[in-house]
Amino acid sequence: MGTRRTATPLEFASVDGLLHVHQLPFYERLNSVLVKARFDDFVEEACRDCYPADVGRRSMPPTVYFRALLLAFLLGIESERGIALQAGDSLSVRKFLGYALTTPTPSRSALARARRRIPLAIQRRVFAWVLERLAESDTTLRLPALARGSAVSAARAAGVSAGRARVGGYATFVKELASCGPVGGSVS
Repeated sequence: MGTRRTATPLEFASVDGLLHVHQLPFYERLNSVLVKARFDDFVEEACRDCYPADVGRRSMPPTVYFRALLLAFLLGIESERGIALQAGDSLSVRKFLGYALTTPTPSRSALARARRRIPLAIQRRVFAWVLERLAESDTTLRLPALARGSAVSAARAAGVSAGRARVGGYATFVKELASCGPVGGSVS
């Protein structure tokens, strides 16, 4: 009997073999709706004034923030920490957000900075626009098993206690944003 040895990343898996990640059909279909609706162009235009050019360090793109926010809504993730954990742990979420395997995903604090930077009126407008595109879409989105038919959110499944969220916190914020637009029958 030997002792457990910690593998280095190169011993664990070859990065070359993981460059093409197959996503769950949910993420592929959701992404196709967003691409078809020109989501990135819409968000970048809506947030243009929130990101002054050549000031400070590079920020997380607003399109990444809104994709993460949409996943929080659809998957029942109740905190920015939960989103960050899901993004760092799931290859499908990483690809959906547009991050390469070797690129760090957004942290909780990066998501919080984006939330504070983008005025609530713009966040409501973008979220309503996305929900309208989803409602108009003829694409059926089947939520991953993690979110379907379970009261356990992705954040809880990742070991994040929902009790840490203050009353009126992030979960309320996301639900409030969701109430500003139609929720189509195409998401199940």
